[in-house]
Amino acid sequence: MKKVLVLGYKGFIGSGLYEFFESRGPVVGWGREENIFNLDPEKLQELEVDLVVNCAVETDRSTPYFIPGSRTDEINVQGARYLAKILKGSNIGWIQISTKDVFGPVYRVGDVTDRETGYYPKFLVDDVRPYEPQTNYAKSKLMSEFIAESYSKSTVIRLSSCYIAHGHKRANWIVNMIRQISKGEVIHLSNGGKQFRDPLYVDDLGRLIESVRDNKRWGLKMNAGGGPDNVFSILEVALMIDPRVKYKKVPGDDYGFAFNNRLATEGNAWRPTVKLQEYMPELIRRIKSELERV
Repeated sequence: MKKVLVLGYKGFIGSGLYEFFESRGPVVGWGREENIFNLDPEKLQELEVDLVVNCAVETDRSTPYFIPGSRTDEINVQGARYLAKILKGSNIGWIQISTKDVFGPVYRVGDVTDRETGYYPKFLVDDVRPYEPQTNYAKSKLMSEFIAESYSKSTVIRLSSCYIAHGHKRANWIVNMIRQISKGEVIHLSNGGKQFRDPLYVDDLGRLIESVRDNKRWGLKMNAGGGPDNVFSILEVALMIDPRVKYKKVPGDDYGFAFNNRLATEGNAWRPTVKLQEYMPELIRRIKSELERV
């Protein structure tokens, strides 16, 4: 049986995808210790890989400028370029994980409806929206998308707000809020938490990757969010965790972000199945259990 190779398998999304694919069959993890630049066509053949999922990433948002020679350039851009080189001429599929950040700050005040518990979008972000990257990270990820499209058996999947079912040192905002609220801490919410997100559970992302591979949906750049049933303000998510949550409002200008998943769901190939509101008790249980073991 062929194997899935997860690059960046110790990272936040990579670790969740590694667990997902491990539950389905053979999987190989490749992290910073192994170094993507130590891979070559012979090694891929030896590992019997039929799909590479590239989650390796540096997320430097500290500057609006792309910095050649930086760690961000090395991992996000040069790593993708090297991957394109070693995959050339093979039959191995390539999923390039990207980010909503390539679109920049989409929503303005006129694009949302203001309600007591949060902003709600008047539209969802489409796969072909014009790019407007604002940071070193976003620009490097956009470059990696262009590099990936040079390989005929590749597809880019952009994430907006993906979460996993365990803690991680680079955990996203949902896991971090569960940790803070479980400890009785006061959480700080910019815009009072009114900005919206569309959380996607990592197993649903894994199912999308399988759908792309099995249906040979190569040559696409698709957005993947939790879908309309999973669009919530950050305040609403905090209240899901604990209706008595203590929070402090801090200034902010983020109205939110959510994908329409048009290409991903085309032809009923895939739909998100996990609803955050239903899964939240189990997610809280898992994170609290980890906290108790620390």
